[in-house]
Parts: sequence; structure tokens; C-alpha cells
Amino acid sequence: MIVRRCELCRRQIPSGLRIDARFCSANCRVNAHKQRQREAKKEDMLTPQPPPTPRAVPYTPEWDKTIEFIRRLEPKAGAVGYRLARYDKKTRVYNWFPNPADTARLVGTALRTQPYYWWEPFEPAAVPEIGMYLLQIVGRDGEYYPPTSAYKTHCFVPIADPQARFHGNRQEKLVAPAVLRQRAALIARANRMRKSPTS
Repeated sequence: MIVRRCELCRRQIPSGLRIDARFCSANCRVNAHKQRQREAKKEDMLTPQPPPTPRAVPYTPEWDKTIEFIRRLEPKAGAVGYRLARYDKKTRVYNWFPNPADTARLVGTALRTQPYYWWEPFEPAAVPEIGMYLLQIVGRDGEYYPPTSAYKTHCFVPIADPQARFHGNRQEKLVAPAVLRQRAALIARANRMRKSPTS
């Protein structure tokens, strides 16, 4: 005689239940369902999700004064684009916009991957705060004006983009937070085992 066992608690399934019964009771059936949900949620959290492609900031008339200011600084070679920067005192690096590590962005339906914002048609910069930013114009000859070594020109950015942030020019981490927490717990556990006195 074959003894049927509950898939959750491994107890014997009573003889009065259906022939295809997998659990010994309604409690085990409900608990198994909850366990499957927890495992599915954990699997979803452990699966790295690619960061969403940011959308370009729409043009507004508030940019007119900034455009007029930048136009006066346009080099003789002409301009194809521009980029902005701001110094971060905490990380001691310049945050460039657009981020050189992740430049893809949607402008309308077009995907742009250039490491600068377009000059014509003008593409507004996506920065996290309103204020003054260092300015570099990208000429048609591929050179930057002024050169990278001299940060002299500043311009005012009138619009802040909620999806932009200061990034320290570091690439976005694609590792899920749950994985990082598990790694930290394993490291802490290993450190505790090293510190514990040997008997």
C-alpha cells in the first residue's frame, strides 16, 4: 500500500480525502500557497531590473534667456551640442550632464546616445537642481569650448528634472537591493565568526 504524504508538512494524508489530494489539511494548502507567493516575490526582487530610459525635458520659454546666453558663446566652428557640470564637494568630482556613463535618453520617440545635449533643435538639459552650472559647448569639429581643463563659463538652468540626480559619473548599479542585503549579511556573519573567542 502506497503512503501518501503532504507536500508541505510530510505527514500522512488521511484516507478520507480525494485521491489526487496533495495536502493533509486546508491549513497546509493555504500555507503552501503563501509560501509559493513569498518565493515568487523573492525571485522577482533578486532579478536585476534595467534602469528605465529617461525622457528628455520638454522645451519651455523659460529657457530663452539661457539659449540667448549660450548662443553668444558659440565657437567659430559652430556648435552641435552642449553639456553641463557641477562640482560635488562630498565626492570631489564633477557631475556631468548628461551622465557620460549612461547617456541614452528618449527625445520624443527618438533615442539619443550622444554624450551631450543637442543644440539645434535645442534640447533642454536634465539636471536635478535649478541654478548655475559649468558650461561646455561641443563644436562641429568635435572639440569642447572651453577646454576640459578650464572651467570658466557658467550658465543658469531654469528648470529642474525630478528624474535627474547627482551621479558622480559612476555607472548605475544593476544589482538588485535584495542581493546587496544578502551579501552584507554574509559578510557580517563571517566577521562575527572571526571575532568570536575559540573555546
